Amino acid sequence: MNPRLGTFPGARRGLVLVGLMLLAIWVVSGNLRPGPLQGQELVTVRGQLVNGTQGADIPSGATVMLHAFAPGAQGMATTETTTDQSGGFRFEDVTPNGDIGYAISTEYAGMPYTTLIGPQDVESLIELVVYETTQDLSVIVVQHHALIISDVSQEDRQIGALEFISLTNTSDRTLLPDLSKVGQGQFSFMRFSLPAGATDFDIQSDLVGGEVIPVGTGFGLTTPVTPGEHSLNFSFKFPYTGDSFSYRQSLLQGADTYQVLIPRRFSQIQVGNLESRPDLEVEDLVYRVWEGQNFAPGQGLTIELTNLPQPSLLARLGRQVAGGEFWLLAIPISLGVVLALVVLYTGFRPPRMATASGAGVLPRSSSNAPGRQALVREIASLDQRFQSGQVPQEDYQFQRTALKKRILEADQPAGDGPDRR
Repeated sequence: MNPRLGTFPGARRGLVLVGLMLLAIWVVSGNLRPGPLQGQELVTVRGQLVNGTQGADIPSGATVMLHAFAPGAQGMATTETTTDQSGGFRFEDVTPNGDIGYAISTEYAGMPYTTLIGPQDVESLIELVVYETTQDLSVIVVQHHALIISDVSQEDRQIGALEFISLTNTSDRTLLPDLSKVGQGQFSFMRFSLPAGATDFDIQSDLVGGEVIPVGTGFGLTTPVTPGEHSLNFSFKFPYTGDSFSYRQSLLQGADTYQVLIPRRFSQIQVGNLESRPDLEVEDLVYRVWEGQNFAPGQGLTIELTNLPQPSLLARLGRQVAGGEFWLLAIPISLGVVLALVVLYTGFRPPRMATASGAGVLPRSSSNAPGRQALVREIASLDQRFQSGQVPQEDYQFQRTALKKRILEADQPAGDGPDRR
């Protein structure tokens, strides 16, 4: 009977059933059979199955179960019976033990119904109310919908928020969503909006069963809703950029009153599209309040948060350095700078001085005459071109003699030239 998560990202599996001790009944199974205490009389538990939908028949032949469970026990005892023509039922030989909890349950029209009873109630007539079902979502009326900004982290630009919703099924039928009929104007389950990029989603409710499913920019709740008042709340985080943030709050079920509450410590944050109201103190914490009223289903509004706190310069630089985009830009720039320095160093490096061993010796004059190795390569190239017929005999001999002469001149020491006195 626990609600299931479905495919909604970031949410914890299932809904927490606030204030319902009956959770143990649906998730624990075993063979605990509490027996009578010494000298204690056994009693008969009598009850009546009542159809709370006006004009509907009283269920007869329905299966009704009595569950007995003790704190810390490994299981529970379950006894079954069926209703008579008038919807009455009875369980024989029940021990009214003060250490044991009791519950009576049945399933009707695809919906489970349960009532908890204490040891002092087992000898009274127990009334278990069931209802016919409907897929008409208009039976749901939201009295109060509040968005509470619980935390703002300026260093990583994250906002923590909670939403509290009080609603009522105003009909005498249980809203039982039908997922086989989904389309424009055919939704039979409740839907709620979330800001873009919402994470760490968690939901709690006093509603039993159903699933949380992704729908549009938010989520849907396929939980059946019995007649009467109910509540649910959910928490999440969402990112913001710059000093403002806005998103569409659709209010698909409408709201008699919609509020945004922000702790006084975030005094610079402002809210648009709603009217400011007097501050509200809740558990020694003062909230600033913005409010709107009488929102029709689907009318909605755009939530605007402005003057959001910004991270410090040091924090922004730290995130940029840690981020991949920074290095994708920084590495090519760094390589470009290094290459530019190498080119500059090579272009402006002074000529090496001659050494005693002759290593690095330059021509003795400032002329552009090539070195000995270059001249040798030039003679080899000339020989090859001559052999292939590319250079005439006379030109070949003239050029080769001139190159050999230049090699001899290059080999002479700097001080061995002709006498220039």
